[in-house]
Amino acid sequence: MRLLFDYFPTIAGLIIGLLLILWPPPQRTAEEQSRQQRLAELRAGAEERFFEERRELEAYGPSSAGIFRFWGFLVLTLSLLALFL
Repeated sequence: MRLLFDYFPTIAGLIIGLLLILWPPPQRTAEEQSRQQRLAELRAGAEERFFEERRELEAYGPSSAGIFRFWGFLVLTLSLLALFL
């Protein structure tokens, strides 16, 4: 029983690290859907809300999942180090 509690933070870190690397954040998915919907409206002739809105939406994608992957790799690495050291 004690062994389980000793390794619980490490196992939790491994799971969280893998989830951050592999699972897309729901906020990113919703942001991409909203962006695609707005682009479709603009292509259909809707008026821009601000100067060069369409150009901005076409040129720049939604926020990157890279920051989540970075934290995932960091947590995963630290958890593996804690497991083997």
